[in-house]
Amino acid sequence: MSSTGKPKDSVIRRPDLHAGPETVTLESIRYNQRVEGVRLDNETIQELDADQFLECIWNRVNVSGSFRGTRFTDVIFDHCDFSNAVFDETSFVRCQFSQCRMTGISLIEASFTDVALEKCTCAYANLNCTRWNRASFDEVLFREAAFGESVLNGVTVQTCDFTGCELPGTSLKDVDLSDSVLQNIMIRPEDIKGAILSTEQAVICAQLLDVKIKY
Repeated sequence: MSSTGKPKDSVIRRPDLHAGPETVTLESIRYNQRVEGVRLDNETIQELDADQFLECIWNRVNVSGSFRGTRFTDVIFDHCDFSNAVFDETSFVRCQFSQCRMTGISLIEASFTDVALEKCTCAYANLNCTRWNRASFDEVLFREAAFGESVLNGVTVQTCDFTGCELPGTSLKDVDLSDSVLQNIMIRPEDIKGAILSTEQAVICAQLLDVKIKY
């Protein structure tokens, strides 16, 4: 899905890493409150003292446990596994998620600004009450995810799967969903109003409006 037009203020700013991050071990940063300019490879993280990460790369990192309220700025997550981890009330600014596994992740009340999700698996994710300001979803699997009461501002979507996704209270106005899968979504009629749909999708969503289509 892509939104109508693409004004300059909706262009996503990518992570800005001023210098090549230094490869470090998890133990070397475990007790730091602020972590900046580092790269983690093939680590397993259950808990950290850090509440802020800046200009970092996480490569093939397995994450579990709770990271509630952590702030991530200019961070690249590449092939990471966040399955069932808790990132409620977390802030992501200029972050990129590439081919990450996020099955069952909890991101309640998290905020995302200039964030890209590329070929990620977000099945069964709890994304309720999230706030998105300039973000892109590219080939993301959102099957059975909870996406209620969220705000999508300047969000673009391409070939995503929203099968069984719960979206009550999340307006899809001006969002182009025409190349994505919307089977069995749960959404209020007023929230689908103004969305950009394919002909086939329009027929499916017409059922939400109790409209009968005559062929």
